[in-house]
Amino acid sequence: MLNRYEVFPVFTNNLLPVTPEKLSLVSFLLLLLLPGLALSASFTGTVVRVPEGDILRVLNSGKLKEIRLADIDCPELAQAYGPEARKYTAMAVLGKAVTVKVVGADPEGRILGLVRVLINGRNLNRELLQLGLAWWYWKSSDKMEFGDIELAARKKKIGLWLDPNPVPPWEFKEQAKENP
Repeated sequence: MLNRYEVFPVFTNNLLPVTPEKLSLVSFLLLLLLPGLALSASFTGTVVRVPEGDILRVLNSGKLKEIRLADIDCPELAQAYGPEARKYTAMAVLGKAVTVKVVGADPEGRILGLVRVLINGRNLNRELLQLGLAWWYWKSSDKMEFGDIELAARKKKIGLWLDPNPVPPWEFKEQAKENP
């Protein structure tokens, strides 16, 4: 007859046999991961502010949530096309109901999300790329189709791709730190 530690064998030498202490460690690690798993949800709210082209403030159930559009990076407001990106985003979503598919959090603690406008189902992240108002943020994205969308906008020379040498926002911020 098997004892309780052999019922669920684990196939790595350092975990055999499964003891209550090891189960407690696994349980503890799972609890640490649960908040991250909860981030894979979606929520609906109304956009009440657009500070930048890729940042929204959404009112959801009486709480204000700051959203950073996932997988893209719009020019900073001090950059060429930064004000245009903000203006387009505001026109597209300000005062409108949106669904935010949460995909994570950024280093500043903002929710990273894919945003759809409820009234017409438009994907804001994708639209900003199509219009040449954002870069695909390949550093932290697995959405290869966003790279294709950026490339199409580059070939059409629309938006920021009219500029012969556009500077990505991450480089612009780095340059600003070096030359205050």
